[in-house]
Amino acid sequence: MTTCIYIVQSQKNGTVRERYHLVGVYSNKQLADAAGKEHCDELNDFYEEQQHYSVTILPLDGIIDELNN
Repeated sequence: MTTCIYIVQSQKNGTVRERYHLVGVYSNKQLADAAGKEHCDELNDFYEEQQHYSVTILPLDGIIDELNN
């Protein structure tokens, strides 16, 4: 079984060149989504620009076991 990490990043809506902001790294999709949503909600209350987040799922050590079998 493959162990994955979930990397959460946020960015302002409508910006292409704006850098992503690292929110955190999580052990499952539910924690990652909750952290991304909370982060964006907090920033949306503070800034005029709306934020969005993305979750990147990567296999730990860069290996996907299913492809090696």
